[in-house]
Amino acid sequence: SDLPLTLILDDEATGLGDVALRLLRLGVDVFYANDPDEAIVFCSQAEAKMIRAVMFPESLDVQVLGRVIPRLPIVSDDLAPSLVAVGELADEERNAELRKAGAERALRPPFDEGTLRWVANAARFEYEHDPKRRHQRAPTSLLARASWGLKRKDLVCSTLSAGGAFLETPSPLDIGSRIKLKLPLPSGTMTLKSVVANHASGPADLRPQGMGVTFLDPGEAERQALSAFVAQRMAEFTL
Repeated sequence: SDLPLTLILDDEATGLGDVALRLLRLGVDVFYANDPDEAIVFCSQAEAKMIRAVMFPESLDVQVLGRVIPRLPIVSDDLAPSLVAVGELADEERNAELRKAGAERALRPPFDEGTLRWVANAARFEYEHDPKRRHQRAPTSLLARASWGLKRKDLVCSTLSAGGAFLETPSPLDIGSRIKLKLPLPSGTMTLKSVVANHASGPADLRPQGMGVTFLDPGEAERQALSAFVAQRMAEFTL
């Protein structure tokens, strides 16, 4: 596969084997190393050039990161792998140490499958997506309601930005369809005129089945509320 890989750099004390299995079930390609020596051996193999993200337990000795990360093949100067620390991350002194070692992303338990998929893909595709997207996206699990004509449909909103949302559904509406989308945000429920912009078909698309919608000219109050919600969510995934 030419898709980016995630290296799970584990240790015996914590164990991220379950995370590796969950990612594989979600269609995310991983290489699982249960000790640094195994990871170093992998770094010399051809597949290592596809590593774009490294997930590791927060308790991992930063010296292990220093042994493994520099051995990963360099694709280019601006394609360094994104480092994701997994754990409670409640100790700010320890977090500062991890940031100094190059980690910027965090995955704090408990997390559901949607959040795990989002964090893994955001890390692997960081170099590809960030320059293209006008609005920062955050994972959510909001119960949204779409309406068009006399029809109504309840959907899970699994990704949200100030400019649009991704709605999970096995039967997406046609691209170009216009809907009213009701979103229950902590600041209050808002209704946004939206248009279906794209579809996703499942794991091969790196998203669950569903449709992406673009908001049609939301008001300033709506944009501010959406931006505040996204910023708050993103802070949960930043080290």
